[in-house]
Amino acid sequence: VSVSNDGKTVYLASIQYGVTIFDVTNPSTPVQKGTLTREGTAYPLGMVESADGNTLYVAAYEFFISIDVSDKNNPIQNYSVGTGGLYSWDIVLSNDEQTAFLASGPYVKIYDISDPLQTVLKDNFSLIYTGITRLANEILKFIRRS
Repeated sequence: VSVSNDGKTVYLASIQYGVTIFDVTNPSTPVQKGTLTREGTAYPLGMVESADGNTLYVAAYEFFISIDVSDKNNPIQNYSVGTGGLYSWDIVLSNDEQTAFLASGPYVKIYDISDPLQTVLKDNFSLIYTGITRLANEILKFIRRS
């Protein structure tokens, strides 16, 4: 479950139904809006909405997905990128929303999301090989040079 920045929309992730959007302007009577269904191993787990409320980024098991949610009744997938068989389970955006950090298996994958219709894997760090402290330092160095 993820709540929009303005608190008026709830995104509900489900293995069976994908991502379903609810208008919760009146919390006592939520209204179902649109749904983006997925097949296969694309189970949505972590979700984060862009600051303008028009894009939802989803960590979905073996995929990183971007959804255009500007029309809450008709969500449209912008792109879906495989994570190389690693299970994605959480996602955060950089403050400028140009970079997404995806927790995927033992890795943190770093994507350039500046183009709303495609993404590029910029880098990744392994918790197994670098350890938590070194991983945090590597991510900070990466952010500083971006």
